[in-house]
Amino acid sequence: MPAFQFHGCFARLDASAPPTLRNSVFALLTLCLAAFAGAAPAAAMSFRSVGHPAVSCRGVCGPIIAAEGRITDETPAEFLAFLRSAYRPGGAHGALPRPIVLLDSQGGKIVAGMELGKAFRKFGVTAIVASAGSGDATPAPGVCYSACVYALMGAATRIVAPSSAIGVHRMFAYNGGARHFATGEMMAALRRYSRAMGVSTEVIAAAEQIGPDSLRILTPGELARWGLASAGS
Repeated sequence: MPAFQFHGCFARLDASAPPTLRNSVFALLTLCLAAFAGAAPAAAMSFRSVGHPAVSCRGVCGPIIAAEGRITDETPAEFLAFLRSAYRPGGAHGALPRPIVLLDSQGGKIVAGMELGKAFRKFGVTAIVASAGSGDATPAPGVCYSACVYALMGAATRIVAPSSAIGVHRMFAYNGGARHFATGEMMAALRRYSRAMGVSTEVIAAAEQIGPDSLRILTPGELARWGLASAGS
């Protein structure tokens, strides 16, 4: 039996678990419960430049961008506009150096999440689930929940910073004040997108098993096995 098991925002922790594991689990639970504590909805995602942290990326390292907040219908276009306004193309072939995005979001619109993921893939983004912390480029713990996971899928390189958390639950949308869950057509689109981005559709299957008012924090083993992310260094 594993030392701990997550069930939604709850965990079973064996007495034999070492203190470091206990601390990590409790930190994840705090993040998880905060997302469902009835707080006001998070602000729409914004983008800002935060410098150049000491991380590696494939190819030429580009700007370091903090992406924080809820993914809205406007987010993908706003990300592209930010790149155009803040950075000029460079390099031998006039290509934009590959950006590094510190991704910290509790979710938002699912289709917009996929569109943001496609923009990440187009520009070869290295996405790190982390926040910008005190305002510099040193990553601090962050979260990527719900629709944010589909944005993360699109990144060319996906990393989870220490103590950060990735969480999934069943997708839904509000229409006329009522919840509407993903149809078979939408589920098929999600699976096609996942496969196109090199991520196992098991992520989607796991999400569909969790109620919309709960959250499943994915374990490092699941992240690696499903190709969603690697551990931070």
